[in-house]
Amino acid sequence: MPPAKAPSDGGPPSEPDTSFETALERLESIVRDMESDRVPLSQLIEYYEEGNRLHQACQRLLDGARGRIEMIRDRGQSGLSIEPMGAAAQGEETASTASPRSPRRRADADQAGELF
Repeated sequence: MPPAKAPSDGGPPSEPDTSFETALERLESIVRDMESDRVPLSQLIEYYEEGNRLHQACQRLLDGARGRIEMIRDRGQSGLSIEPMGAAAQGEETASTASPRSPRRRADADQAGELF
C-alpha cells in the first residue's frame, strides 16, 4: 500500500508526515473559512472534524517537543552542558552548577524566563 500523501487541493495533510507548521497553517485556513459566511453547514462539520484532528496532531507534536526540551534541559542540569569559559574560569556558580534548590539558581531561572 503506498504511503498517504497530502492532497494538493488544500485538503487535510497526511497526519504521520505532517509538520507542526503545515498542520497549523491548515488549521488556520480552516478557521478563516469557518468564520466566513460562505461555507454551508455540511462543509462546516467536515472542517470541524478536520480541525479537531489537526489540533490533536499539533498538540502531540508540541508535547513531543516539550519532552525533548525537558530532556535537554535535564542533561544540562546534570553537568553535561557547555558553560561559557569566563564564568567557569572565575569560579562563579552557574545555573547548571548550582544546586536545584539554590536561591541563586531560582533567581537565574526567573530572570531567564524559563519556558517550562
